[in-house]
Amino acid sequence: MLRIKQGVTLHGLSPHMTLAVIAVKDIYDRKGKDVVITSGNDGKHSVTSKHYVGNALDFRTNNLDDPAGEGPQIVTELNKALGRDFDVLFEGDHIHIEYDPKRPV
Repeated sequence: MLRIKQGVTLHGLSPHMTLAVIAVKDIYDRKGKDVVITSGNDGKHSVTSKHYVGNALDFRTNNLDDPAGEGPQIVTELNKALGRDFDVLFEGDHIHIEYDPKRPV
């Protein structure tokens, strides 16, 4: 199941972030866990945060059986699934994903 934490706003969410949600949901479904979006363009982030322009989302990890062990594994899977134009970080209590396109090599 996909849930959005109360108070989270997703106004102006980039279509690219839909791919991130689908990838996270696929992984969490295989683990039998709900996906909870904990931050969109709400909350406090750095001034240059991609959250404010609809290019970043945070996903809960404290509902995993072993967040410290599974979080980094999920990040690895997401990096493979989403490719180089996304940055995926395990930040302890959540996974941060942002769309940050890179120039071709």
